[in-house]
Amino acid sequence: MHPFIVHANQTNIEVLGTIFNVSAYPENPTVNSTLIEGSVQISEAVNPANSILLKPNQMATWQNNSKKSS
Repeated sequence: MHPFIVHANQTNIEVLGTIFNVSAYPENPTVNSTLIEGSVQISEAVNPANSILLKPNQMATWQNNSKKSS
C-alpha cells in the first residue's frame, strides 16, 4: 500500500485516514490545511523531519516566503 500524499508548493501533507481540506494556490503566500477528522502529517518537502501532526479541528499554515509553519 502506498501513502496518499498531497504535494502543495513546498509542503507534503500525508493523509492518515481522515477528512481534511487543503488550500494552496500559486498566487497565495501560504498553504493552509484544516483537519476535520482523523489525522494528517504536514512536512516540508526538502526537510521531511520538519513536520507537524494535526489533530481534529486544528489548522496549520505554511508561509512560502519564510518556509515556516504555524
